[in-house]
Amino acid sequence: MERPERSRAHRDPSVEAASLKAFMMKNSTDSNMNLYDHFTQVLLKVMDERPHNALDVIEDISHDLKQAIFGDQKSTLRDTSQVTAAELLAKQHRLLFHRPEEADQEEEVETAFPNVSEIGFYLEQAGVGLGREEMQRIFLSLKQLVESQALQHCRLWGKILGTESSYIVAEADHQEGEEEEEESTDEEEKEIEMSQNDSEGRCTWVNMAVKQGENSNEELEAEEDEEEPDEPEPEIGPPLLTPLSQDAEIFNTPPWSLRMSSNLTCQHAAAVLRSNLWPGAYAYACEKKFENIYIGWGVKYNGGGYSPSAPPLPQNEYPSGPEITESADPSPEEEQELKESLEEQQASQEDVDDTDEHEEEDD
Repeated sequence: MERPERSRAHRDPSVEAASLKAFMMKNSTDSNMNLYDHFTQVLLKVMDERPHNALDVIEDISHDLKQAIFGDQKSTLRDTSQVTAAELLAKQHRLLFHRPEEADQEEEVETAFPNVSEIGFYLEQAGVGLGREEMQRIFLSLKQLVESQALQHCRLWGKILGTESSYIVAEADHQEGEEEEEESTDEEEKEIEMSQNDSEGRCTWVNMAVKQGENSNEELEAEEDEEEPDEPEPEIGPPLLTPLSQDAEIFNTPPWSLRMSSNLTCQHAAAVLRSNLWPGAYAYACEKKFENIYIGWGVKYNGGGYSPSAPPLPQNEYPSGPEITESADPSPEEEQELKESLEEQQASQEDVDDTDEHEEEDD
C-alpha cells in the first residue's frame, strides 16, 4: 500500500521556508533575475520612500525597478546610431541653401557672380561639364563667397582634378578700401581657389592673395633663403586677343579643334572650341554669349600617351644533364642490397689490411 503524504500542516516550518526560499531564488531564463531579490528591492524601496497608498502603487514600483535594470542592460547592447555619409553631405549642403534674413529686405541689385546654371546648360550642350548637381553647388558656393568677401566680380575658371581631392578655381576681382581706391583706380586681381573633396562634398575657399602676417612672411622668407629651391620658369603665353590662327602646331597636331554642338539644329547650336595643347580647356559661343572653362588634370600635351617599355626576352632553359637531373629514390630492397654490398667491401678491405700487417711483421 502507498504511504499517504504528510499534510502541509505537519511539515517542518524551517524545511518549508528553506524550500520556498530556494524556489524564489531560481533565476529566470529570460531576465537572469530571481523573485527573491526583486521582492527585496521592492520592499526596500517601499521602506525608503514610504509612499501614500503603498498597496496601490506597489505594481508601479515593481515595474519601475524592472525597467531601470533592463533599460541599462539594453542600452549596452543597443547599436549606437551612426551618421551616414549621405547625412553628413546633406548637413554640409544645407549651409549653401541658407539665406540670411537681412538679404530678404535688401533690394535686388546686379550680381557679381555669373549665372552658372546657364553656363552649365551650354557646356552640357557642348558635351562638357560637371553635372547639374555639382554646377548648382558651385553656383551657391560662388554666391556665398561673393557675399562674404564683398567681391566686385567673380567667375568660374574650372576644375583641376586630383588623386585625393579636386580643386574648383574661381577668378575674382577684389577691390581694397576707399582710400586705396582714390590712389589707384585699378582693381587688384586676386586668384581665389575652392578646394572640393568630390567624395564628401566639402569645400573650402582659399584666397591666395591674403597676407598671413608679417611674422609668418619673415619666417617664410628665411626658409626660402635657406633652401633656395629651383623654381620653374613661368610660361609666357601670347598677348591677349591674339588670333588663334597664329598658334603653332603641336607635334603635327593643330592647336585647336572646332566643332558644332549639334549638326541637326545648327541655327540653335553653339560653336565649341577645344584646346589640344591643354586637354580639358574648352570655349563655347552662342550668339552673343560665350564662356571658357578648364576641366582636367593640369597636364600639358607632350606629344603622346604613356607607353611602357617592352619586357625583356625570356632566358633560355638551362641545358639538362645527369649532373642536374634529380635521381629517383631507391626502394627498400635496393637500399638493403646497397647496404650489404658496402658491408662486403668494408669486410674485404679489412681482410686486405690484416694481410698486409702480417706480411710486415714477418719481414
